[in-house]
Amino acid sequence: AVIATDPRVQNAQERLEHESRYRVKTKEGIGFEKLEGTRIAQEKLQLEDDAALAADEMASSIWKDNYRGRQMEFFARRDQIVNDFGLKFGKDKAGVNAAIDAYFSINGEDFKNLMTGGVDWDRFFAARDATLEGLSSTNLQLVKSYLRRYDTPTVTAFRKAQSDLDEYWAIEDLVWSRLRENEEFNPYLNLNDYLLNKSQSLADSGVPLEEVSRTLSRLDIVNKVTSMVSKLRNRYRLTHPDADALLGKWYGLSPVRPTKASLPGRG
Repeated sequence: AVIATDPRVQNAQERLEHESRYRVKTKEGIGFEKLEGTRIAQEKLQLEDDAALAADEMASSIWKDNYRGRQMEFFARRDQIVNDFGLKFGKDKAGVNAAIDAYFSINGEDFKNLMTGGVDWDRFFAARDATLEGLSSTNLQLVKSYLRRYDTPTVTAFRKAQSDLDEYWAIEDLVWSRLRENEEFNPYLNLNDYLLNKSQSLADSGVPLEEVSRTLSRLDIVNKVTSMVSKLRNRYRLTHPDADALLGKWYGLSPVRPTKASLPGRG
């Protein structure tokens, strides 16, 4: 306390702060400051949304849209800042640097949901996470710490919920894997890939773009997959109450209720 209040120490601190404030900054240094400033500003907005969500003043769907929107905005602004200021994140493109580069290269526009026309955010985030799978456990932790250093407690809880719901979301892929025994569907890894091929065929045959989605939604395979997935996910929720609670909290789904057919003693 004595040292901290010594006038000589205070004067030295003020001088250092003054020199730092007016020191000539490199173009790259300014770029990194802008990058960090963008994240800090977004963190402030995120905390405001978190408080609104906790107070039931914001729907979880709006919270998620805002969160994902900020993520996409940061990636877009990051690319612009990197280009404007010539930032370098490591000369080599191996290991950690390659993983981070691949992570930021994932484009939401490549994960369109052909039924809704919007971005399939779950597939987008899964694809980003997949870019980190080749890292060692130590490097994976380092990269995650770097990428998520501005995560708020609520965002951390949301990320964990996505991980806890992996099995639930994977049900559609499970259903599709069984349908791939059919020769028509075998070449496609998932329903969206199949629909992408169908939509291109429709467009090539002259079907107007605005009609494509409606045509796809009426396909028998879409109705079949939708029905099977709905039934299996309902059963999953009945046997996994924790997952059911997460779906209610983050996706606004009403708690699942047993049907008469699923009650003991019923056919």
